[in-house]
Amino acid sequence: MGRRDDDGRYRIDEDDRRRFEEDGHVHLSGVLTEQEVAGLEVDYDRFLRREIEVPGKDFCDMAGDYGRDPSDYSIVNVMLPRRYFPAWQGNVYERRTADIARQLCGDGMTIDYDQLLAKQPHKTDAVFAWHQDMAYWPATEDRRTATF
Repeated sequence: MGRRDDDGRYRIDEDDRRRFEEDGHVHLSGVLTEQEVAGLEVDYDRFLRREIEVPGKDFCDMAGDYGRDPSDYSIVNVMLPRRYFPAWQGNVYERRTADIARQLCGDGMTIDYDQLLAKQPHKTDAVFAWHQDMAYWPATEDRRTATF
């Protein structure tokens, strides 16, 4: 299983690479430390409390229609948070996962899309089923993908 180096880099091992190639996914533990998660969580929560402005349909409920009041949302979806909070660009999560994507898929991997999802407690319709994103992505010659 992959591990973090003393310099903070997460190293993918051959078992991880093989699972990714064979299964199309791999579970990686310890990509971020508790302290790193806590640092990101502050702004994540600010998004959910709407302290960081996200206009229009870029702040929506993935389980309901656009007319729903945000206090009733079941799955809060914040699309493109890096656009609305530029200070997040280049954060530790972004840097670390970009490095992992390069290790798994090769050079040339770039961020295509970012979003935050938050399933709210006690909401029976907070269901985010397994799905295949590639079905609605634009046609491209380079179909390499890593989602974190």
